[in-house]
Amino acid sequence: MIMLRFIALAVVFVLTVSVAKSADNPPVAVTITKQTPLETLSADGGVVGVSEAAVGVHMNLVSADGTQVTLQDAQGTRYRIAVTSTDYAPPSVAATTASSSAAPIPAPAPVAVVAPQKPVTPAPIPQDNSAALATSPNTPAPLADSPVLTIKIGDRPTASEMSVWPQGGVPDRPLLIAAHGNGGSGPKEIKGWLRLAKEHRFTIVCPSFLSSVNCSHLSEDEPYFQECLTWIKTNLQYNGDEVFMTGFSGGGAATWYLATKRPDFFHGIILQSGNFFGNYYDIRISRWFNKPIKLIWGSQDLPDIPIENGQAVAMLKSEDCKDFTTQIVPGGHHQEHQDLVVGWMEQNLAAPDPN
Repeated sequence: MIMLRFIALAVVFVLTVSVAKSADNPPVAVTITKQTPLETLSADGGVVGVSEAAVGVHMNLVSADGTQVTLQDAQGTRYRIAVTSTDYAPPSVAATTASSSAAPIPAPAPVAVVAPQKPVTPAPIPQDNSAALATSPNTPAPLADSPVLTIKIGDRPTASEMSVWPQGGVPDRPLLIAAHGNGGSGPKEIKGWLRLAKEHRFTIVCPSFLSSVNCSHLSEDEPYFQECLTWIKTNLQYNGDEVFMTGFSGGGAATWYLATKRPDFFHGIILQSGNFFGNYYDIRISRWFNKPIKLIWGSQDLPDIPIENGQAVAMLKSEDCKDFTTQIVPGGHHQEHQDLVVGWMEQNLAAPDPN
């Protein structure tokens, strides 16, 4: 009985010390600061995937070995990345700084007390300077607000609306076509792109696709999509060398199986947690061997998305596509990543913004 009491007291003591230590050492938050390779780790520490790190993502530090850090997101998934791609400062650096600052200074001189000075009022900016900044080549002014144009394409009774902004397009600037997911439509989808289109000065077009609900409707979407492209070429101004398409979730069907048939029209495609159905439907990817393609999905995405995107990567490799990349967003769920799409698009532009 005495032995049992002794063991119980020992366990309580160990638990108390453990809790006290964890309270004294809260998790160290680390922010990713550069777009560099990010390794996804298995439970035993093996590498199960490599993607492009998303700048600004916050995770907790697990360990550091000098050149690399292991991080963990809120869902418990672990990643490894170079220390120089984060804001993490190794303890040795902090300790060195602390010890050097704590070193005694011989015979310090007395510190004089100086009265606080009156703050200096900055010189007023000339009235026309703001206009000059807005029109600077390095900071082009955003596009002005204007209504979204929604038109009916073709004669099918449903999923015939296509939304466009701005009306008439943007001369010499990119054109992005966005395919919505299941339950969406062109008029709904365009709402999530308007701010970015205004700030980055590009034309956004959002058709409505039946195949976003069920890929068996691709045969119905194909003639509709060709009519959309004909309308775009006739009615919008844009840089013909900078036309891209993106598809979210079920919108991956239209992106993979319709856009890839038109390498003459599209410069690149980017998928956001996009569905992929293999070669079950006609897909002509061989003509895209030198065109930019990107696949994005989240580390906490729907279970079938990483599998389908893995199959898409295998197809791209088999067709010797040279310019494709993937990115797994740490902590990301089944969601759109418009900011990542626009950032990738701008990296692949044929020419800088003339304005």
